Formats: sequence, C-alpha cells, structure tokens
Amino acid sequence: MAIATIRGRIQCNLTDRRVVPSCAILGMLHKMHVGTRGSFLKMECPRMVRSFLAATFLLFVATCHAAEQNGDATIKFVARPVQLSPSRTFGHAFIIIARKTNFGVREDVLGFYPVEHTLKGVVKGPGMLRAEWRCGPNDDCNPAKKAELLGRLSEVKNSVTISVSFADLAKVYSVVKQWDSSSTIGPDDKQLVTSPDKDYEIANRNCIDFIAAVATSLDYPVPPRTSLQTPTEFLEAFKTFVEQEQKVRLARSETAEAKDRAQTAEAARQRAETERQVAEARAAEAEAKARQLEAETVPAGWVPCKCPAAHAGLGKWVKGVYYHEPSHICPS
Repeated sequence: MAIATIRGRIQCNLTDRRVVPSCAILGMLHKMHVGTRGSFLKMECPRMVRSFLAATFLLFVATCHAAEQNGDATIKFVARPVQLSPSRTFGHAFIIIARKTNFGVREDVLGFYPVEHTLKGVVKGPGMLRAEWRCGPNDDCNPAKKAELLGRLSEVKNSVTISVSFADLAKVYSVVKQWDSSSTIGPDDKQLVTSPDKDYEIANRNCIDFIAAVATSLDYPVPPRTSLQTPTEFLEAFKTFVEQEQKVRLARSETAEAKDRAQTAEAARQRAETERQVAEARAAEAEAKARQLEAETVPAGWVPCKCPAAHAGLGKWVKGVYYHEPSHICPS
C-alpha cells in the first residue's frame, strides 16, 4: 500500500499547496528499501533526521508536482459492510485517490467520520475527513488500535474505480476542502479537528454523502439516497451507474474521435486539392511564359523582311517586324 496522506503530511495536489514536511517522506523512502509494512509502522522519526527531511523537502515536492502533471490518476470508491462490532456497526464508505509519481503510486484515503464516536456524535455532531488507518482525535492510538485500523482496509466488500484527469482531481480536492478544511495531524499521528466544516448526521450527512459529493463533482450520476441505506448497498447501486456512464462516455469519446478523424481527413483532402490547384496554376503560368518567350524570339539566322506581303507565311512577326530565313529574297 502506498503512503496515504491527509493534511499534515506532504500534500501534493492541484488545489492545496500548503505542504508540511513530516516523517511521511522518510517513511516512504524507508518503505521503498525495506518493502514491509511492519517495518514502516515501527519506524520512528528521530530528531537527527529532521535536517534531512528539510533538505529533501523542496526536491520531493517539485518531483511530485512534475509527476502529477504527466502521470495517471484514479479514484476508487470503496465500502465495507455492516459488522457486529461497537466501532464498525454501520459499515463505511470512503475514497482512495491514487496518483503515479516518480516514487511510485501515492494514495490519499479519505472518508467522512464523526469526530466523537458516541451516540450523540453519530446522530449529529462535528464531522471530519480521515484516512481509514489514522487514529481519530479521541482514540487511544496504541499499537493494537493502529493494527485494527489497518485491518479495516482488508474488509472492503465493494469498490469501483474511475480514471480521472488532474483537472478532475482539482474538483475532487475542492470537495475535500468543503467537507474538511481544518484537520491537522498531531505529534502522535492522531488527527486533530479544530473547526469542523460539516456536521456528521447518520441519517442525512454521513460517509455515503461524502463519496456521492465526490462522484457528483466528476459528473457521474449517483443512486437515490435513503436514510436506511448501507454503504455497500449504495456502492453496489453506484457501480451500475458508473458502468452505464462509462459506456456513455466511451461512446461519446469514440464518436468525437471518429469526428476528429473525419475532420482531419477532410482537412488533408482540402490541403491536397489546394496544392493541386497551386501546382496547375504554376504549370499554366510557366507554359504561358514559355509561349510568350517563343513568340518574342527571332530564330537564329533569320533576317528582317522588306516585303512582308510577298513572303506571307514564310516567316514570323516579332514586335512589329517580319522575319524570315535569308534565302527568301524580295522581288525586284
């Protein structure tokens, strides 16, 4: 799994350039060499490496930005089912934004949660966008809790992936800001929420509504919402909408491409016709000049005639003078 981030780690997107260096860079570089999730989770960020992070920060951001402009991106809509667990009763829906960079695939995992996992907080209370694997502000972020959070990523039941442009990503991050523009990451890697942008309401504004807002920003249709709808039910219906929309978009794309090919062919035909006409005009002009030159040229050895009437048909007129071969002699 690539490093997933939310504000407080390196942010490299089209709408939020407020980048803050943290242990995420070293963790990613370490993970590229070690290749194991466990080693990454156990690794700490000692004070002595912070100068290294500061030195590599600008280079990392520039590389990431360049890769984002030229790479590919996808958004995966994900849902895990309802479970009989105090912390996961309702299931959950979230998105995974994946971008290709020079360091591999980089992912942002975002889902809408209540800040407080209490009955009051779930019914209606402050909300936040949080990664599946990150501790919330009220969690006891011990190793067991972190392992539990990471385990949730394997509980996904339904998912659907949409390929997007980076212009589309700008729209997505605009939605992200609307839902949570103030969350930060504390020193213990817990998410801190100072001024929530939206309340979490289990019946009217929950994790499903967030991913629906993201889909709508990408001009994808979404299924009707109901208060008793589970995340997996919504996503199962949404998958059908996505499949239909992608077929429509593919047909539009193929039609546009065929139209472009026809226009290109017509433009080529017109250029060829223009080139033919120009070539013919040049040939006609050259032929006219040749005829004019021939008409104005006296054949070698010919002499002016003093009796044109007597030698009619035996010579040629050139600029008002009649010329012929010297063998023709005027009668005396």
